[in-house]
Amino acid sequence: MANISYQIARKIVTILRELVAELEAEKRGRPRATRRGRPKRYNDSDILVMLALASIMGLSLRGLYHRLKNSRLWARLFNLKPANIPHLATLARRKNDSDLRRLRDRLYKKTTTNLASGIAAFIDASAIEADPKLHPNANWGYSSKGMFYGYQLHLACDLKGAVLFFTVTKASSKEIAPAKYVLKEAKKINPKLKYLTGDASYDVTALYRYCRKELDAKLIARINPRRAITVDNAISLAKGERKRAFRLTCSRFGTILLNKRAVVEQVFSQLKEIIRIDELPFWVKKLSHAKEHIKWLILAYNVLLYTNKVHAENLRSIKRLVA
Repeated sequence: MANISYQIARKIVTILRELVAELEAEKRGRPRATRRGRPKRYNDSDILVMLALASIMGLSLRGLYHRLKNSRLWARLFNLKPANIPHLATLARRKNDSDLRRLRDRLYKKTTTNLASGIAAFIDASAIEADPKLHPNANWGYSSKGMFYGYQLHLACDLKGAVLFFTVTKASSKEIAPAKYVLKEAKKINPKLKYLTGDASYDVTALYRYCRKELDAKLIARINPRRAITVDNAISLAKGERKRAFRLTCSRFGTILLNKRAVVEQVFSQLKEIIRIDELPFWVKKLSHAKEHIKWLILAYNVLLYTNKVHAENLRSIKRLVA
């Protein structure tokens, strides 16, 4: 659990409320018809801010409920009186509500759009290990560290570390299909993207062609050593799409971007060490559950980055917020 002071939590809640207020002020299509029946006691915006802060702090729904119930100071943060604190069952039901999920997705998109910058993105995948007894629907797969059981997190980030888009697959999934989906959505978030950088696992002709034709961008990937003994040998053997891509990869600009690819490794490190994204709760029983859980955590990470941006701090210096 992240150790966040009340002062830092108040800053984060203030920023979240401002973002949600901007979302609610947007005009989206025709006005929604008034629902019949008893009105909601708690607004979607209030519940969303509570759940987002709980994700940042690493609190479960039960932990959030007890924090609000046992501390008047934290209840006052959401303008709640002890008698008006939402029950645990209410929090659980509203977290799965479709309207709140849509609002959360819009909040993620708005936060990411405000953070996105530059013309380069970096893509990679990381293992999210799971216990076979607690997560029976995950499966076995391979990573750079060997065989593991669980899921894979595929994400694209920019040079400053903002997560542009991500997806979660089972461990046995290949990397190319998720990469196409992640890069396509990242391009929507930041249309200025022109260069996409990955490791040797993305050295695939179909992916080079997809980035050039569908995304109007150039993929720079490390040369896969399984397909060539040396760089010169790879360039001489390559044809068509790969040969065109290798010229950029071996250029001075391509070398600089490949050297900056460490940023995506640092993002994974922060997600695992600070956000605890690799600690799956017991209720994650299938892939859709894993996606929902990780979506809240990625939102929490980007909200911390945005908090630093608002206060003119280094974006990835988030340890000072949660230490």
